Amino acid sequence: MSDITSTISEPPSPSAIKMPTERVTIIGAGWLGSALAFHFLKKGFDVIATKQTDAGIVDLQARIEDAQDALIVSDKKSILQQLQLVTFTEIDLLNDGSKEKLKTLFADRSIIITIPPTPFIQRTEKILPENEASLRYEKMITQIAQMASQYGAREVLYTSSTSVYGDSSGTIHEATPPMPKTLSAKAIRSAESALEVIAIERHLPITILRLGGLIGNGRHPVYVLSGRENISKPFDAINLIHINDLLLAIDALLLRTTKTEIPTFSIYNVVTPYHPNRQSYYQAIAKHLQLPIPQFESPTPILKRIIDGSKITEAGDFTYREIDLISAPLDKIL
Repeated sequence: MSDITSTISEPPSPSAIKMPTERVTIIGAGWLGSALAFHFLKKGFDVIATKQTDAGIVDLQARIEDAQDALIVSDKKSILQQLQLVTFTEIDLLNDGSKEKLKTLFADRSIIITIPPTPFIQRTEKILPENEASLRYEKMITQIAQMASQYGAREVLYTSSTSVYGDSSGTIHEATPPMPKTLSAKAIRSAESALEVIAIERHLPITILRLGGLIGNGRHPVYVLSGRENISKPFDAINLIHINDLLLAIDALLLRTTKTEIPTFSIYNVVTPYHPNRQSYYQAIAKHLQLPIPQFESPTPILKRIIDGSKITEAGDFTYREIDLISAPLDKIL
């Protein structure tokens, strides 16, 4: 299989369809990135999505082909012809022979980096010390942004995590100093800092999205907690975000790029404004889903931690819609 694969079918002639104005590259089409790709395809965007292996390309292609059957559109074929699946690894960032591939990935496109650190660190720490595995993740994210700048990308969005705030308590805003505790959170925070430097030095618009715990698309913590006993932190507040709202938030940010002068560097918390305590929430949703009820340990005094995700709504083009996180849909997107 070639590195750049025009999957689904042969590209149409220029007169066959109207080319979309939005061109998006998703670096790391895993659980989140593949859902993003399918979301953008349905909107008529020109989408490139990357996987590390040919096997990953084949799997994603098959899932997209299966999911297209649920689309209610007049011409499914023309929508899916806007997709390219590309193998992409760290080696491509350093290989002179990858220049054409890098140009294809980055030139005049919005770049969304959805590479989580945990699988990367788990894979690399087998051969590297923990701190070096973390630094390798930061270096990779930095190199992606540098190549995006070099090849003329429109902007970069990086999906970060609210874990960078560590044990901070009270109401957490974007200006709250990060205090990451875990190796994963420290790697993310290092990547954020490197991206800020690139944004300022290269005048490349970069947006950091600090995401709460992601639910939807077949994922929810209750599936792991169901039936367990003595679960810790019963009175901690939940800080979650439904994937449907995240997709809409990214839509809004991409449109802001085309309409206004966006800041060179921005940070947004993306967290649903719904913060019941863990015990009441997880027991309620387990009952709703008819799962065994999780049992929590006796509560101890805590400092409540609520992450405020309202900043991203201030422009008026995005509003959280999935507020009821008990009955919100959990069906697979892709």
